[in-house]
Amino acid sequence: TSTGQSFSGNGLDGLEVCMAQVEALPYATSYIKTEGSTVTREADEVSNGGQSQDFDSQIGQIMFQGKSHRNDGSEKYFSISDGSSANELLIGYGSTQNQLDFGFTQSSSSEYSDSFNVDDETDFNKVAFEYSSGGIKAWINGVLADENFSLTVPGANTFDTFNFSDGVGSNNYYGWTRKLFYLPNQTESMEELTAFTQDELISTFNLTVL
Repeated sequence: TSTGQSFSGNGLDGLEVCMAQVEALPYATSYIKTEGSTVTREADEVSNGGQSQDFDSQIGQIMFQGKSHRNDGSEKYFSISDGSSANELLIGYGSTQNQLDFGFTQSSSSEYSDSFNVDDETDFNKVAFEYSSGGIKAWINGVLADENFSLTVPGANTFDTFNFSDGVGSNNYYGWTRKLFYLPNQTESMEELTAFTQDELISTFNLTVL
């Protein structure tokens, strides 16, 4: 959008314009390098997103701090799965605006699914999810949102893939990620975990940083 700014010069001072960027969509994104021609932003992809030894299919915790790129009702998820929707842990924003979704599927059977309102999905929200055969706990911004004491988990070594999408590669997560941690075999309290800095988490726990 033009702001009508002008600079006529005074013979002494100069003007340097650097890294200006024009975008067609109604929201700003980060800098995209161009060299004389239009460039389309490529979606970020996770490479080396884990193997079965990095994830525990039967007990684990995941922590995420991030925000959606815009509040438009589009589905945007990230997941830990076996590369399909048959066995997956799914977290993200669904088709209802400002609503955070959690899902856990085992052998194509939905073991857990629920949604919770947040004030604004385009603000940074901190999310934590714990799962085991003893159930689930879901935390949003330091508050226990849900607790369930029954969950059927997949067999050992089932989860082997992390993606910024659902288990089949659809509904890509478009947004900003500030922190993302996965802790296998952990049953630490979420209150304790959210108090740690990133370096403290890495040094204290058997931690996979995604």
